[in-house]
Amino acid sequence: MRKRRKYIKRDYTKLSTMDVYNLVRDRELKKFPNNYLDKDTIKEIVRHVFLKELKLTRKDIISLDHKFFMELNMGGFRKFFDMKEYKLLSYCFPEMDIRAWELRKVEPQFWEDKENQKEFILWAMAKEGIDPYSKEDLRRFTARSIIKHGGSRILKAEDDIYTIIAPVIDYRFKEWEIMKVRAWKQEKIIAAVKWLVEEKMHYTMEQACTLKVSDFKKYNLDGMLQKGCNHSILYALNLTYGDIFTRDSIRGMRLKNEG
Repeated sequence: MRKRRKYIKRDYTKLSTMDVYNLVRDRELKKFPNNYLDKDTIKEIVRHVFLKELKLTRKDIISLDHKFFMELNMGGFRKFFDMKEYKLLSYCFPEMDIRAWELRKVEPQFWEDKENQKEFILWAMAKEGIDPYSKEDLRRFTARSIIKHGGSRILKAEDDIYTIIAPVIDYRFKEWEIMKVRAWKQEKIIAAVKWLVEEKMHYTMEQACTLKVSDFKKYNLDGMLQKGCNHSILYALNLTYGDIFTRDSIRGMRLKNEG
């Protein structure tokens, strides 16, 4: 019959933090004494074991999984950090600037949080050398950039890249200014035409009749004309302003009420 191991009473106040941890790791203690652990105690243990004993690098640390923590009798440490390993590691290794998305596993709910999305996008932009105030830079920031830095799940959480990027850049640029629009739905066409006519050209309705393809091209809206308006400026204007324009072979495009 297997003998039950004897647990010796000790005065833990006379032991170092690492001595107590080793007793737990070696199963001489079933668990840490009540109220013994706090965030700073955990930090001391984790840093000692990871850096001094195991000599792990940053690359090693971000590749760890929960099983590794369990093997070291550190499974209960997560409860001090909302059960999130990335929070635990960030606290224990502030100099490493560890982010959640760098770890092997991040819960899907993480990517549904808008603040988490924003933090990731700013981080990924910095990695790519993207200035969020520059249209030219933002045109280089694509889905491939997001995937490259571990954010593939963010693309599943949102409908399109602009939805993700817009809050980060405080909506200072329209979608068509910084990327190719995948689908030109009617509401997007209307918004783009109003933006072109009223904000960029500062045209009256009479002046809108003089719009040319080159005007649309100048503001990255030639793709909209082709894909969403069948190459027709007349269609784009009537869709936006309620069928008030017409065209004839003599006078060209004009307002209907001009007679």
